[in-house]
Amino acid sequence: MMTTKRMFNRMVSLISTIVMMAVMAANVTTAKAAEEFNPDTMISEIAIMVNEARAEAGLEKVYVLPYLNEVAEIRAIETAINYDHRRKDGYGFETAIDTEMVTFTMAAEALAAGCETAEEAFAEFAANGAMMTAEMTHIGIGAVYDEDTEYGYYWQMTMVSTDQIFAEQYIPAENEIVPQSKGDITGDGVVDTFDYLALTGYLDKMSKGIPVHFNEAQLETADCFHDGIVTEADAKVMVRFILGEINSLPCEF
Repeated sequence: MMTTKRMFNRMVSLISTIVMMAVMAANVTTAKAAEEFNPDTMISEIAIMVNEARAEAGLEKVYVLPYLNEVAEIRAIETAINYDHRRKDGYGFETAIDTEMVTFTMAAEALAAGCETAEEAFAEFAANGAMMTAEMTHIGIGAVYDEDTEYGYYWQMTMVSTDQIFAEQYIPAENEIVPQSKGDITGDGVVDTFDYLALTGYLDKMSKGIPVHFNEAQLETADCFHDGIVTEADAKVMVRFILGEINSLPCEF
């Protein structure tokens, strides 16, 4: 017959095992959450939802400005430490914006915490109401994940009203072009004159300071010269490939 002491020891052992399994499961869940959290993709999704909501309300769409995305990420990191519209130095969130980069007449901030998906973060942003301000023209969205904080996930949206036009500003599209190969800027699976025209059009607008947008995949595939930047050299290489003078892309000379 099992003694009381042996029964007690077995119970302690069983409880310890259950606790260890629970801790291991929690660690796996946390690691998986961090691995699956892709801010870049979610930021694009939120920006699309913002413009859909504005369009439904009869408001003009807002541009995503990469610089403001950087500002928003800084603020997201700050709110993970101090969840407040004021910064650590006591000044307002708008001081995170370098006015030499963006001059604005109005600025607003929306915060969200604990949201694991773009939909959840958008719902909290929408509750703030700032994104429906008619005068707003540009936004930036940032997100961070830190398992050692209270909420884990922290989101920030910066919105400004400005009359500036930025070469890198863009309105996100639901169906982002996905290139199938190097040089396939249009995403139709072949490299032809349409890709060449897309590339030269992009370069022309960039040189004139006209707003134009290539997504990250398009910028990467447009680098036909393989030097890390998109210039006229890439267009020259592309046209040589289309004419059959070179057999593959990218091509280095």
